[in-house]
Amino acid sequence: MKVTLRLKLSCSTQARQALRETTTQYTDAFNRAAKTGWDNHTTNGMKIHSFNYTNERTQTKLPSQLVCSAFSKAGEALSSVKTLQTKRDAKLKKNPKLKPKTFKCPRSKLQAVRFDGKRASMVKLKEGWATLSSVEGRQEVGFKLPANFNRYAEWKVCSSDLVWGERDRLFLHVVLEGNGRPFVPSGLVVGVDLGICKPAVMSSADGKFNRFLGDKRWADTERKMLEHRRVLQRKGTKPAKRMLKKLGRKVNRFREECDHVLSRRIVDSVPTGTTLALENLKDIRERCGVGKGRLQNGRMHRWSFDRLFGFVAYKGELAGLKVEKIDPRHTSQRCSKCGDTRKTNRKSQCRFECHACLLSLNADLNGARNIARKLAVAGMPATVGRLSTGPMSPAV
Repeated sequence: MKVTLRLKLSCSTQARQALRETTTQYTDAFNRAAKTGWDNHTTNGMKIHSFNYTNERTQTKLPSQLVCSAFSKAGEALSSVKTLQTKRDAKLKKNPKLKPKTFKCPRSKLQAVRFDGKRASMVKLKEGWATLSSVEGRQEVGFKLPANFNRYAEWKVCSSDLVWGERDRLFLHVVLEGNGRPFVPSGLVVGVDLGICKPAVMSSADGKFNRFLGDKRWADTERKMLEHRRVLQRKGTKPAKRMLKKLGRKVNRFREECDHVLSRRIVDSVPTGTTLALENLKDIRERCGVGKGRLQNGRMHRWSFDRLFGFVAYKGELAGLKVEKIDPRHTSQRCSKCGDTRKTNRKSQCRFECHACLLSLNADLNGARNIARKLAVAGMPATVGRLSTGPMSPAV
């Protein structure tokens, strides 16, 4: 598995100037490479390399490894733009009323410099220092490894990215590779229903394990920030726009912190050897965001379910858990007691009432039990929390 550590750097004034100049030249090389790939209709990093390498070595003072790194990142950016364009074109075919959108060539103002873990950089986590290639030779930087990162001190360094943050602060994002705790199946399968109103609801298929996770204050804080943002947008002055940027960064940090806290609570709620089942919510905004109104569409687009799954996946692997994705179809419409499936069973966002067996319980709790059952019936070696494919056991 791989994890990324964000380390705040300290260095001399001379080293900082050299790294700043390196970032500037790296950004220019990235932009030229992206333009070449865009004009030649290619996202292949090797082709971009053959077009630009000789010129870049003469135009910049970048070491060869950083030139190749810029070409690689340009190819990745072009691939992302191509994917977005393909998705947009597919939407237009399904709904011709949508406005056509053409994506432009990617261009960066200050690109993060990527170093490989062998030649362009050397990172010593235990010692608290690193050397980075630059246009002025190797530059030494220092950092303090936080106590909660000590567990990664022996892991292999794959690559690192030099990032300039707010107030001209310097950070190093280090990608590490290592092994978490071995997964030894205990037989417990727990479904996790992620939602907008209830951040996470956990339950086993038999209903013996139930957890409601998330704080009410998260939604209140989000609402206050959204109202503040609307007020600033209505003003439209330069100070208001500056505050909007500052508020946007604050909101992003708050949401990320909530996802970290929620994922930690999910992982800590179950014993080692548990299998966690979550829904595969890819493209849910396209499936469920039509005709729901601006309020619901805004909630869907602010919902960071993919990032939360990533946090649960890597923390679960470190804790000796297994995290799986399942097909989300009918998990909110199916009764976890008798199996009756119909849209009208879902009375509201919070309540589920089965027309067949008259079961009434929280809709997210019912969905979590269905998620656990789907994974258990699919062939997971579970004993606790797994139900057979025969008649369903009672759950209230």
